[in-house]
Amino acid sequence: MVNERIFRTAMINMQHMLRMAENAAVDAGIAIMDIYRRGNIDLTTKADASPLTRADKLSQKIIIRHLERAMLPALSEEAAAVEYEARKNWKYFWMVDPLDGTREFIHQLEDFTVNIALMQGSQPVAGVIHAPANGVTWLGSKETGAWKKKRSGILQLPSPLRRKTLQDLKEMEIRLLHMLSCEPSIKGSTRWISPPSLSTTSLT
Repeated sequence: MVNERIFRTAMINMQHMLRMAENAAVDAGIAIMDIYRRGNIDLTTKADASPLTRADKLSQKIIIRHLERAMLPALSEEAAAVEYEARKNWKYFWMVDPLDGTREFIHQLEDFTVNIALMQGSQPVAGVIHAPANGVTWLGSKETGAWKKKRSGILQLPSPLRRKTLQDLKEMEIRLLHMLSCEPSIKGSTRWISPPSLSTTSLT
């Protein structure tokens, strides 16, 4: 249960929240890839007939363990449903898809991701998309801009993309994953850069 007094008076640093979400997604991705390589997926079916694997469940546990430090509620595809009356007054919360692309994962394809968004009401204000099979992570917010991380470095994405509020997070994910197959590798000339420090933003 979220402490409402702390929740309503808390201060949030968007860069810190993105780092927390990124760490959660990457750690979940490591666990997903371990199952992917071993092939012990323990396939079952959900009530809506969609597939559910051991990777979905383990990724969910890892992500929530990371995100609970923010003391914000979370809404996840693989967690128990939260009734609207219980969540209608949530000002900020996490929205999680611990394994987006379960069917691709089952068939040993690489087009699956871990998705985490920080929501303000009905609007996403920050998000992380991690593609564990490719080792690529996209993260961004209005305050920090958008960034793409690969094993070889981190690049800031063009300013028109940075100005987006991530409402089209899902469409962006599909486009960026499609780009992976035709994008040239980034060689040693890539230099590591860090997002600028941000001032603290109030949740109230």
